[in-house]
Amino acid sequence: MLRTFKKAASAALVLCLFLSVFPQVIFANVESSSKEFLSFSVEGNPGIIDNELHTISVVVPFRSAVNNMLETFTVSEGASVLNHTSDVTRTNYSSPVALTVVAENNSTQVYTVTVTIGRAA
Repeated sequence: MLRTFKKAASAALVLCLFLSVFPQVIFANVESSSKEFLSFSVEGNPGIIDNELHTISVVVPFRSAVNNMLETFTVSEGASVLNHTSDVTRTNYSSPVALTVVAENNSTQVYTVTVTIGRAA
């Protein structure tokens, strides 16, 4: 009985020593691969996000100037948009624009944003 206890205590001690020396091996920080747009708008006009086709469609009012539009967006936690900052970046949307979402683990997903000018009332 004492022999079994000593073996168990020794094994527990070795495990504790291993975990104290190499905790990152067991408890590694797993970086997220999420890279989706959660919301998107230009000049306050909400976009329709398709996270399967990786497209965003926005309709802006008739006579809107689409060559210098302020974009507002949120993306998956830990992700960012390459070379774009929400509520800061102004973009020319006179033709479709490719935006790249970068996940926490550095994987990427390209979205195509298309802005359409609405019809006259």
